[in-house]
Amino acid sequence: MSEKKQFDIIYPEKEFGKGCDIAAVNQKIAYLVEFKKCNLSIGDAKKAARQIQFTEEKLIVNNKISYNDTLVRIVLHDDRGGCRVYSQAQIELERRKIRRQPLSSAPKFLRRLYNLYKNCVKN
Repeated sequence: MSEKKQFDIIYPEKEFGKGCDIAAVNQKIAYLVEFKKCNLSIGDAKKAARQIQFTEEKLIVNNKISYNDTLVRIVLHDDRGGCRVYSQAQIELERRKIRRQPLSSAPKFLRRLYNLYKNCVKN
């Protein structure tokens, strides 16, 4: 039986006052995830990049991740109901090495993070 990776879940907006929506961190890898609903514009892409950058800096300062850790920066985009991604937004995310992942085709791990975040926001 394979061993599952254990991640610490961090809510940067609650912990630091701002930042990306959720971070999942273990000893070697950190997922920094920002959730966006419906249309994804250049302004949304720039804001997501700032929030992810802020979270990355705070996690390094607070020794939750190190400079050697692998960082996976993701904008998880809810693409239901005719929502669009503007080409300028896609270019901006690629330029900043942030992966855009549609929620409809997201892996199970990212969907779990999305559900954790939704439950956290409700409470």
